[in-house]
Amino acid sequence: MQKKTPIYGFNAELEQEYRQLLDKSNRLEDRLEAYDFLTDSEVGDTSLIRARNIEREFNVRQLFLKFEGGNPTGTQKDRIAFAQCADALRRGFDGICLATCGNYGVACALAAKYSGLDCVIYIPEAYHTRRAEEMRQLGAKTFTIKGDYEDAVMASQKHAGRIEYY
Repeated sequence: MQKKTPIYGFNAELEQEYRQLLDKSNRLEDRLEAYDFLTDSEVGDTSLIRARNIEREFNVRQLFLKFEGGNPTGTQKDRIAFAQCADALRRGFDGICLATCGNYGVACALAAKYSGLDCVIYIPEAYHTRRAEEMRQLGAKTFTIKGDYEDAVMASQKHAGRIEYY
């Protein structure tokens, strides 16, 4: 029996779920269940910290701060990206297409990679970010568009409609 190569540093249980998710011969319900399991184990459950000094300073009874930097891409955008990829899977899409200036694109690229979806990302030319390279490393195709963010959104919508992506 050939040894399977570990994927993304998952532990054995997560790796098994990931392989089940990517196997398109599995029922959609089973693939979605595997994706939900991966999402629940990788995204969220970030630290909630009580801010006692701020409570005293502003005479607030209780104040808690949520640290979303503990998510895989270091941003709260992982939550919506993983939810949107789950929706794309449910609806039978093969990929997602979007516009971004940075964090959302990295989160979607990671979520797409975990879900087995293709990912196409449009970035406005005026926006320079090191995160574009992260998107490509996660398997996303990136396109730089002349104009502003709204122009990138329009280009991504046209492209998604043309290739029938989410």
